[in-house]
Amino acid sequence: MERVEETMSALIPALESHEIGAWDPSQVDLLCSMLREYGSQARASTARKSTHRTHTPNPGEDEEEEEEEEEVDEEALFVEAVSEVDRGLGRTREFLKSRLSYGVQPEPTHIPGSEVAAASYLNKKRPRSPDDSKTQVEIANGQMPSTSVMPAPVYAVDSFLYSEDDIEELVKAKHITREYCTRCGCTSIGLCEFITHSFSQDQLLYLSCFLLPHVLRQVTSAAARAERGKETAPSLSIVDVGSRLGVVLWACAFALQQGALVQPPSGDDEDEKEDEAEEPEVHITGVEIDEAYMKLSQDVLRRFFLPRRRRAPRLDCADSNYDINAIEAMDVSPRLHLVQSNCFDGAGAEALSRASVVVLHNVFEYFSASPVEHAKCWLKLRRLACHTGKFLVCSPALEETLSGFTAEVWAAAWAAESGGQAGAAVAPLSWQSSFVERVDVSVVANNFLAMRALSCEDGDGGGCCEGDSCCEEGCCHGSQNADNHSRDDKDAGDAAGSCVDGEAGGEDSDVEEQIRKIYVYRVL
Repeated sequence: MERVEETMSALIPALESHEIGAWDPSQVDLLCSMLREYGSQARASTARKSTHRTHTPNPGEDEEEEEEEEEVDEEALFVEAVSEVDRGLGRTREFLKSRLSYGVQPEPTHIPGSEVAAASYLNKKRPRSPDDSKTQVEIANGQMPSTSVMPAPVYAVDSFLYSEDDIEELVKAKHITREYCTRCGCTSIGLCEFITHSFSQDQLLYLSCFLLPHVLRQVTSAAARAERGKETAPSLSIVDVGSRLGVVLWACAFALQQGALVQPPSGDDEDEKEDEAEEPEVHITGVEIDEAYMKLSQDVLRRFFLPRRRRAPRLDCADSNYDINAIEAMDVSPRLHLVQSNCFDGAGAEALSRASVVVLHNVFEYFSASPVEHAKCWLKLRRLACHTGKFLVCSPALEETLSGFTAEVWAAAWAAESGGQAGAAVAPLSWQSSFVERVDVSVVANNFLAMRALSCEDGDGGGCCEGDSCCEEGCCHGSQNADNHSRDDKDAGDAAGSCVDGEAGGEDSDVEEQIRKIYVYRVL
């Protein structure tokens, strides 16, 4: 208390000399914040002086301490960068939800050509009487009404836009339901299925701040070795095929602003550090054919990334909300590109062929007219993405996708694409092994999950967690590879666990599963 009185006694003459009278609360808060900052700096300076006085000077120890301090500073800066990306995605999410009501934009929920799709018309037609319901069940399943079961309804719920709490609100508003009657007039109840065609916010943080920087380092290192001696750094391009709302672009853009997308090389590889002396320029492109999605993406681009004229703060205004510590975000709009096109034609094909990294998240299966058309998409993709050293980021795994093709479907697609000039069709998995090789990214995934766990335990809003809603953004309501799934009572109980309290509940395991199901391949 004596020190406070001494400080105020020293301040009062200076304030009176400048004719400063009564202060409003905002000015008092500003002074207090400046005093706190001064106090923290003074304590840090005193601690450093005390350390130098008590330790015997040793050049080797001093260098080690400086390196440790630099590592701590870099880690803190990276954690803050990830936190800023998370907050940016949160703002983007709320903006998109305000512009796009649930159910306005139709989305596929079944794979074309499947048995469920053939019965989808019957699912959409609501029975008006028990007799109508029995007739529909009999037609859809080819069985007697007494033994048939209605297929589960599937709702498309975007995992970026809607958290588990949002889904509960949709249920209360009767936009969707969790249960359905498997037999009309019977008490046998089944669970509805939810599907998503978007990455969740956790997955986007992993992609933009961990996985893609790791992949870009490999691309840059290989390109620098191939072009050693040139002064200019290689230009890199990330292309998201089927960008929808553009969430991959926005995550990468926020990471680019925070310096998290293009990171310095790790490890002790001196050649790699020398190659990375100049930071490469990264361009991010979203290819989307749907006009409505493209318009929403352009709105997000204008709202969050295009430079806008700002008014200078009025210094004589006591109510000014101007933050003296605010730093203008880097203008990344010249590096963001939206292309409305089919990815195999025109500007879309050109972007795909130039890409260093191609993001493929459930791109073709649900959006192709038939299984043969789906298989043809992969054959076309290889023709455009055949450059050695290109990387594919896929969810689900290519092995899972290609193994679903029958021999007849693959042969028909092969004949249609090759025009009968390429000989007999190669089996899908053999075709894949001659096209790409899988890259092990388990260490990268472990790093993200470890950081997420620490952020949740601290409850400080850093990293993947933000305040009390640290797990709300997890993709507990949709699998990133668009696999249909049901949520039972056990899952609901697990998801109630809060990571802020250090409980590894169902959501943590769900997020880990989603992260592990994002795969990376290198083109041979």
